[in-house]
Amino acid sequence: MILGLIDFNIFVFVLVIIIIGYFLINNKKSFFLKNYLALGLIIVGLISNGWDRFFYSGVIDYFIVRLGQINLNFNLADIYIVLGVIIYGFNIFEKKYN
Repeated sequence: MILGLIDFNIFVFVLVIIIIGYFLINNKKSFFLKNYLALGLIIVGLISNGWDRFFYSGVIDYFIVRLGQINLNFNLADIYIVLGVIIYGFNIFEKKYN
């Protein structure tokens, strides 16, 4: 069951990355749409982590990256939050200097 869930989550993640990439490439001038996309990713990530913490008493980390003695554990919700913050930051930076 867990393996099937992980495969589905990876499929959804790749699909979301493709949609976001297409959206960002084709809508270079839409400041507000990019902000809505960024805010949507952040909210989805927060809801997902909150849901897991409330109903399962913890968040399952699907990805583990080992860098020497450091282990980085994260899940898709964390990635969505980070992507949302990065998109929002680039959007603000782009508006400020254009």
